[in-house]
Amino acid sequence: SWPAFQENPSILAYAYQSQKELPSPPGTLEENVRLISLKPRIWLIDDLLTPKECEFLRTYGGLRMQPAMVVQSSSNWYDQQSVTRNNEQVWLTPKEEQQVPLFRHILKRMHRMARHPDEMAESLQIG
Repeated sequence: SWPAFQENPSILAYAYQSQKELPSPPGTLEENVRLISLKPRIWLIDDLLTPKECEFLRTYGGLRMQPAMVVQSSSNWYDQQSVTRNNEQVWLTPKEEQQVPLFRHILKRMHRMARHPDEMAESLQIG
């Protein structure tokens, strides 16, 4: 039922293991975070994701990628978009984010690094 993972089912097993068992990559260490610019504020975080996490994200999102749409106005993000950008992406659903331990693990790390509360974050985009 997971055709995208047929070539490497171990990466799927990795994503569904207990969140407690998932390692934290070096990117969570302070010495791997560099301030690039103050205006605009830009931080570079080396190794925020592990190679296995990247492989899982590419495989999981790969079959569902769609042309990325341009938001029509800042006051309304949810109307049907008509203009596309030059990339592809897929938005995860809240259900997907909750059901896959690896997604929870990645999102928790991202929110902590950004100092952004979970409940105020948008869904994860792969693209």
